[in-house]
Amino acid sequence: SDDDVDVIETTHTLVLTVLNTLQAWLAEPALSDSRLTVLTTGATSTNGEPINLPQSALTGLLRTAHSENPTAITHADLPTTGLTTADTTALTTALTAELPEFAIRAGTVLTPQLTRHTTQTPTPTDFTNGTVLITGGTGALGVVTARLLATRSDVGRLVLVSRRGPDAPGAEQLAAELTTAGTPTTVVACDVTNPQAVRDLIDDTAATGPLTGVIHTAGIVADGTLTTLRPEQVTPVLTAKVDAAWTLHQATLEHPLVAFVVYSSVAGLLGSPGQANYAAGNTFLDGLAHHRHTQGLPATSLAWGLWADGMGSTLSTSETARWTATGMTPLTTTEGTALLDAALDLPVPLLAPTHWDRTTLTTLANNGELPPLLHRLATTPQRRTTRNTTTSTATNWQQHMATLSPAERTTAVRDLVAHICATVLHTQPGTLTTDQAFKQLGFDSLTAVELRNRLNRETGLRLPSTLIFDHPTPAALATHITDQITPTHTPDHTPAPAHTTTRPDDDPIVVVSMACRYPGDVNSPEDLWHLVAEGT
Repeated sequence: SDDDVDVIETTHTLVLTVLNTLQAWLAEPALSDSRLTVLTTGATSTNGEPINLPQSALTGLLRTAHSENPTAITHADLPTTGLTTADTTALTTALTAELPEFAIRAGTVLTPQLTRHTTQTPTPTDFTNGTVLITGGTGALGVVTARLLATRSDVGRLVLVSRRGPDAPGAEQLAAELTTAGTPTTVVACDVTNPQAVRDLIDDTAATGPLTGVIHTAGIVADGTLTTLRPEQVTPVLTAKVDAAWTLHQATLEHPLVAFVVYSSVAGLLGSPGQANYAAGNTFLDGLAHHRHTQGLPATSLAWGLWADGMGSTLSTSETARWTATGMTPLTTTEGTALLDAALDLPVPLLAPTHWDRTTLTTLANNGELPPLLHRLATTPQRRTTRNTTTSTATNWQQHMATLSPAERTTAVRDLVAHICATVLHTQPGTLTTDQAFKQLGFDSLTAVELRNRLNRETGLRLPSTLIFDHPTPAALATHITDQITPTHTPDHTPAPAHTTTRPDDDPIVVVSMACRYPGDVNSPEDLWHLVAEGT
């Protein structure tokens, strides 16, 4: 039952524990040639089975860990019933293939894939003229949500909740606007992470009429790369997502809800670099929606893409270019509203309302840079890029370097570093001054990770995350890489720890098991997606 464990405390503890483990692992030079496999049990739902809620938060955390460290992290989700012989064989196969994320079920390796939602006929949600409560109701997405619901004849009343309530900028004007339009609206101050405050809020709301809908839009961000995240950055982000959603879930169990909607993010599905904490909080929301479905309760988690009028409006030109380079196009308010309206009528626990530039996705796929989750979205679907493909590219580059004279090799490496620096900064190589410090060029911790990963993929080296701090200019970095690939140079090698399991002709694997106490289109718009579990 829901009361078997303190879900909130367990989730926070588990996320921070695994984060500490990952940070210690990545900081250890002796483990730089090893691969960490984190085992969870029931962290994902592959076929509607019960989900392990605290461990579901690890899914987002580990996706970001892999995005930032592609050759270092694997996430394997095991069945809660234990491993059969067939499961063990499947696990060995998946580890050998170095899949970044997979689940083992009934002797089969399953990987998550995003696909267009076209399989279910909409079932119109009828709020029965009841009250709908919106958390974060005075924020950008809360306002969009409120205005949409105010146009529906089946919504009798809106209650918009935020920490500042009526004192939030524009709150009184919004309430007046919606009330005048025909939907009585109240703005209330409440800390939705406080169980007693939420129970009082729900009781007060239901006292004037049935509460039939809850939409949780509230959330905060505190970005930072995995190796730099501190507890004070993680806890508030989880609190806004995990604590609030679970508290709302428990406080409304006795109410006749027809909709329980939580605003998640595609950051959790993709594991956006620099957002491990945010990704963890959002995959908990995705898991909560599955959890409610297994109990016969309404729930939808919407893993939103970038909104042009939301977070997108605060991004710099380079940050916007970085998002666009991933193939994601910001949603306009009109597009987002249409997707929300459609999602409310689909009985699906997890949907991703996101606009993708499929031409860009195809280009990324052809270059071996498309995240496995998005393979189905490319115009010409590509099979997942295996490490062997990446290794072959790097080997060809190294072999080419070996044919060059020292002077030619130096020039070639400098050109490569300049080209990749320009790619990461979304500028032209000729505009960079290679003797200028990376910080002055515009690099931060996130772009430093991207630079390191692109160089590793191209050269086959295992360059550390501290790369631009150890070699503070592109010229210094090029010299370091040239030294690493000089034919007479023999890289230092530290043997893998004795407790690792090694495979022939490959890196060592280290497995850490994270057990947990909690058991565990027809008419769809073009940009509504959902996850499927695809066998390999």
